[in-house]
Amino acid sequence: MLDDLFAPTGHLKAVAPRRRAAPAADLSTVRSAAAKTRWVGEGTREEGRVVHEAAEVDGKRISVGGWASLQPFAADHTSKDLQLVEVEALWAVGGAKMCRVRRLWRPAETFAGGVLDGALKEGVLIPDSCPQELPLHELKAPVDGAASGLHTGEWRYSPKWASYTKLAPPPSRKRSAAQSAAKRDQPASASGEALNVLELYSASGGLSFVEEAECAGGARLKTRWCCEWSKEEVETYRDNHPDCNVFHLDVEVFLRVCSKWAAMADGSFAPKKKGGKAAAAAKGAQEVVDVRGVDHRIEYLCRSPGGAERWVRDEEVADALVQAYVQANRGALPLPENVDVVMGGPPCQGVSGFNLYRHEDPLGDSKNRQTIHFTEMCLLQQPRFVIMENVVGILMFADSLVIKTSMRSFMQGGYQVRIGVCVSGTFGLPQNRARTILFAARGEEALPEYPAPTHQLPPVPISMMTTWMKKHLLNVPSAAESATLAKPLTLADAFSDLPSLKSPPARGFGSNKDNPNRAPKETKATPFRAATYGGKSSSGKPVQPLSDYQRAARERCTGKELHDHESFILAAVEARAGSK
Repeated sequence: MLDDLFAPTGHLKAVAPRRRAAPAADLSTVRSAAAKTRWVGEGTREEGRVVHEAAEVDGKRISVGGWASLQPFAADHTSKDLQLVEVEALWAVGGAKMCRVRRLWRPAETFAGGVLDGALKEGVLIPDSCPQELPLHELKAPVDGAASGLHTGEWRYSPKWASYTKLAPPPSRKRSAAQSAAKRDQPASASGEALNVLELYSASGGLSFVEEAECAGGARLKTRWCCEWSKEEVETYRDNHPDCNVFHLDVEVFLRVCSKWAAMADGSFAPKKKGGKAAAAAKGAQEVVDVRGVDHRIEYLCRSPGGAERWVRDEEVADALVQAYVQANRGALPLPENVDVVMGGPPCQGVSGFNLYRHEDPLGDSKNRQTIHFTEMCLLQQPRFVIMENVVGILMFADSLVIKTSMRSFMQGGYQVRIGVCVSGTFGLPQNRARTILFAARGEEALPEYPAPTHQLPPVPISMMTTWMKKHLLNVPSAAESATLAKPLTLADAFSDLPSLKSPPARGFGSNKDNPNRAPKETKATPFRAATYGGKSSSGKPVQPLSDYQRAARERCTGKELHDHESFILAAVEARAGSK
């Protein structure tokens, strides 16, 4: 449903999901001598082939629905070396004996590896999402005891996008009668309504462009709440999203507040009497009528019996008043019954390759802990879908421990997860940024696929990623696909429509009597320094888009005045070390 998150231009729109078949599991063998094989019993002819229920390989029986193995066939191998598979079909065609098998992954063999300890039951094996067809002689009956104590569970795994999905949708979770069950328990595409989005670490609103995307079935995304700690970014977000309730808070604080509201909404919260400042502030207050996040704190608008209103800090308002407000206004708050999608990009400084002083304890770094807080908020809100963005460094640093820990928490909470790397240039942007994108979906939902690239990969290597990551996690077109895609965009595609405008004489910062060119002075815009988009430049040349990218980017620019940037002289700073 959220397959259309990225588009060939800055305006997000529906993009077809990627349909390229994922490789199963590299089920290769180094066996030197061909095994002796024969069918057990008579087969049944179906669609040009003879289908069998069992066969013998080197004298040992292998049956459809049973387990077999692909192994290194080394003299000193152990049961742990075996690549276990489940046999799904056996058949003969044109004299060849074939089988279809599905790899059974040990959790330690998957992307998240040992981090999954505790998230899966003891002895569980995870079937691969994609079966593979092989010659029958590649199989071997498992060594005695190799499968002892092992079993398959509800999960499936694919190394392509490191995806952990559910075998079958579980029954929908029980929800309280007060919650909008009709909307929540049917697919969003069927409801035809907007999906409510909670955005964390929003900055000025980059991810909020998803509001312009149309999801499968006509559903749309609507950002109703967001949380950001930078005041300037908050003000920008509010200007661009007047209908969104923007909380100027740390996400960790917002998490505690949302947890409190959720308990108040479902009746499990026990109000506490507050004394001191709380009693004084609450004195005369009859009700709470609004809430806001400002200057890193929560404030409630309290109304007195006489109608006077004033904003009061959270810790100074009686819990009983807050609970009454939450229960009366539950539809306006970020509660589990309202949040359909949580998205955000937690801070990247703790994992970025440009940080030369990364914390030796990855999960002890306050920046990296934000990824954990993001996950905790998702598990609290129980949205249908989750979208998380970060730099490629989150895969490279400390054996991907930060993102793997997040994936484990999602799986423990019943969420399916998928992780991959998208390159902006392959979706029609004039840049080559690679970003890690995590999708998560509740067990009863279809886990979103990554969209198919629309443009060829720009000729800039992504050297940070390991060979395995490039093979399995990098969402870029293959050589065959590239031949049918548009060429990558350049800066010329982005800016060639803008006129060359004259600038005033360069000036410096501050005052310097020995350098008149650096003296402060006023400069006013003159006709030759400005032009109207959609009109003509000072030279008479039309100012209009010259490419599809420019047409999309300048959609709202026609008739608006363009101004050149004023240039400044940046004087060299004299070294003063030891000059005293």
